[in-house]
Amino acid sequence: MREKIELAVTKITQEGRSGSSVDMLKWWTLMASDISSHLLFGESFCTLEHGEINEYIRVLTNALKGNGIGAELPLLRAIGKRLPIQAFKELFRTNELLADHAKIAVRNMKAPQQNKNVFANIAAEAEKGEGLTDQDVEVETIALFVAGTDTTAISLTYLIWAVLSRPELQKNIETEARNLKAEYRDADIERDCPLLNVAIEEAMRLYGAAPGAFPRTVPGGGIRLGDYFLPQDSIVSTHAYSIHRDPSLFPDPLAFRPERRLANSIERVSDAAKAMFTPFGAGSRTCLGLHIAYMDLRLAAVEFFRRCPGSRVAPSTSNASMEFENFFLIAPKAHCCEIVVGST
Repeated sequence: MREKIELAVTKITQEGRSGSSVDMLKWWTLMASDISSHLLFGESFCTLEHGEINEYIRVLTNALKGNGIGAELPLLRAIGKRLPIQAFKELFRTNELLADHAKIAVRNMKAPQQNKNVFANIAAEAEKGEGLTDQDVEVETIALFVAGTDTTAISLTYLIWAVLSRPELQKNIETEARNLKAEYRDADIERDCPLLNVAIEEAMRLYGAAPGAFPRTVPGGGIRLGDYFLPQDSIVSTHAYSIHRDPSLFPDPLAFRPERRLANSIERVSDAAKAMFTPFGAGSRTCLGLHIAYMDLRLAAVEFFRRCPGSRVAPSTSNASMEFENFFLIAPKAHCCEIVVGST
């Protein structure tokens, strides 16, 4: 992970040496895909080295859009996946295309130690009896790659954009990052970078990558919630977008104000607000990769602010260009976030 993060920041600094704008979203996406592919497939896609996405990620991007459309308009998905049109195939039949590539994960799960992936450890530690089938590994590889790539890249992009939009906060976070020891660890960031940590939390509140509806089916017999009775088999959804913008929980909810989360803040976030903070979901369905995601965000942000102090948002990037496009996962409408890179 550290190797990929350091390479991503190196690529950002190299591209920005001439003073031209650099698209952060591009490099964070390549970084996240290389980290996820190494963990899940047992081998990196090496997109950072090549400086561009590969076919798998391109198909995956269409899959996310198609799944978002299909969740809201299932009839369109049912019809679209049967049409002999390439654009519709890539939107609604991408799981079949992705499954072929996922067979690499199965191969490396069974491979010698050098290329083993995360599933090898799971399989080795499984109790006697039912274990992971090859199909299990293929399905979970696709799901976890989706969950761990664009999500991390988008959240990291919005985090740094939000910090760069507040120069005083940026300077203080750069100081925290600079004061870490040379061989810092993730635990050092958690302990010694309070402003960065609350900035991450505030960015996840406003710009968490998956703020949309998480549908759940009401169990047999129905259930009563407050004044409402929900019949069995009803579909109920919660979404972080609305909860995280509830002014009764987060005063001035549209403002990016990390300071509200500091222990000595006058407007400390209430216990109720903390309980309703769910950028990774909640309960038994909480995101499996949340700890890896937080580690990615902390390590990448520190590496960026240590090596690129004084960076600023490029004129081409505006509040309008950073508005959400939402196909379950959000992304900037401009599909990029350009900055002018500072230097040490």
